[in-house]
Amino acid sequence: MLKLDAEHFVWLMQYQQELRHLLGSQQATRELDKSLRRALVGDVADLQRACRSLGLFVSVRMAEHITKATTMGEAVAAFQASEDAILAELEGRIFFEPEAKYKPYFENSKLFGEVVFNAFTSANDDITEAGTCLALERGTACVMHLMRVVDCGLAALAKALGVAKQNDWGRYLNKISEELKKRYELSGARSEPEQFYSEVAITMDQMRRAWRNPTFHVEKSYSLDRAEVILRSVQSFMMHLAKEVSE
Repeated sequence: MLKLDAEHFVWLMQYQQELRHLLGSQQATRELDKSLRRALVGDVADLQRACRSLGLFVSVRMAEHITKATTMGEAVAAFQASEDAILAELEGRIFFEPEAKYKPYFENSKLFGEVVFNAFTSANDDITEAGTCLALERGTACVMHLMRVVDCGLAALAKALGVAKQNDWGRYLNKISEELKKRYELSGARSEPEQFYSEVAITMDQMRRAWRNPTFHVEKSYSLDRAEVILRSVQSFMMHLAKEVSE
């Protein structure tokens, strides 16, 4: 994906203006002396750098012809051809920028904080994608990634309790419940960690029913506002889970 810094457009316009001014102030028949060629080479290099940043690679090559000119007339013609190439390459381009309120979500690998980032490394890609999908106004995709994040937390919880890997959330939660029940029956009471495990397992089951299962059916979709609420809920939950559980 091409990343666009709007400042690059400003640079592109600036460098084109500088070249236009330099070439327009000279007679067409004038030969390019060393000082003028040096100025052209510098401005063209700046123009090419701006074009590269915008992915305008045909324009980069076209700009090279400006420095190969021997007269001002040739340089002007090459510059005009370069401008035409820039306009042709920009035609039809569509650039997207997240709204200001969504920018903090975009490509933020530590969106859920340093503790979650370190505790659940396998979830980091999905955390990043969840935030990026929200920033790009793809609410349903955001929630799908969030459920994959919770999936990582569920697997880590099961591992902490000695529960073997399962194929789906329902089986995981059943096995976790069985393990916690067995421990309670043996000791007659729940330890503080076991109480914590029980509570987070119940929360995960609620997430499964409310978000995880409906999300994977085509008739369900999420608005941006709803997706942001779910993201904040999952963020809070994963931060809470990381107090006692890690991969």
